[in-house]
Amino acid sequence: QLRMFKNLVLSMAIATRFLGFLGTTAVRFLMPIYLISLRDIQEAAAGGILFLTSLGMAVAASSSGRLGDRIGERPFTIAGFLIVVITALAFTFFTGDTSLWIVMVVLLINGLAMGLWGVPNNSTILGSVPREAFGVVGALTNLTRNVGNVTGQAIASAVVVGVMAADGFDIPLSDIAGNAAASASFLDGWKLAYILVMVFSLMGLALAIFTKPKRVDLPD
Repeated sequence: QLRMFKNLVLSMAIATRFLGFLGTTAVRFLMPIYLISLRDIQEAAAGGILFLTSLGMAVAASSSGRLGDRIGERPFTIAGFLIVVITALAFTFFTGDTSLWIVMVVLLINGLAMGLWGVPNNSTILGSVPREAFGVVGALTNLTRNVGNVTGQAIASAVVVGVMAADGFDIPLSDIAGNAAASASFLDGWKLAYILVMVFSLMGLALAIFTKPKRVDLPD
């Protein structure tokens, strides 16, 4: 039902959602490689570190959902994207010697950021359409998330592999541990990938700022 996109709030909120997942999925794709392949951390320990992102997301999502119903979704969406931009900038400064506690703090904050914008954005989308459209629009939000995730991972992997290939390293990413030159090349690609994450997140932030949520035919 393409005529739904005549609804400006719906269109802007969907675009914001796509850009959000386009950027944040890079963390899920690149961080395991950074921790396991580059830092040579055991899989179980790396899983515990990565869990901090999910923990932050869960805490922020529950809080932003409740508070967003009271004071509005827009401030939380804006704050979430702003923090995503800041954490993406922090990721660009990571090296093979960055203290793990710094890595853990940035991952936790990144998860909080994703939780801050995710639920309010979903509420903005559903709040902009009548009840009879909830089924179609709910499916659309899931489709947007999946397409954003897949596209974001494809872009991140293409950037990293492209940079390494340009530097002459045609090796699996799992083989970069212990190879100083390959590790440096990976980090060059990593930095460029997170610069793109910042760009996507800044675009999402701009949309979040200009999107004014509205309520259409919601239940009493």
